[in-house]
Amino acid sequence: TNRRKFIKLSAFTSAFLGLPLANSYSRDTIEEKLDMDERFAVNLVRLRKKHGLAQQAVANGLECHVNSIKRYEAGRMPAGPILDQFAEFFECDPVEFLKG
Repeated sequence: TNRRKFIKLSAFTSAFLGLPLANSYSRDTIEEKLDMDERFAVNLVRLRKKHGLAQQAVANGLECHVNSIKRYEAGRMPAGPILDQFAEFFECDPVEFLKG
């Protein structure tokens, strides 16, 4: 196959993926980031449902807007400090959100 090893991302795409703006990223880095976002989303939904909570209840507990919770569940992983807040809210290790 003719897969490019490095990909130049636009500022928008870098921001969307939560990656710092750089000259280029390896295809593996981008795929790994997408996999991590998906794992976070799946585990967030799993933990929320395990605790019997609606998205609004999680948003209230984390003092954020429900649209943020919806974005996270749709595959947009939060930044590190927010990940810690999720772990504290659900009383689990932050690694729990990244399990495959």
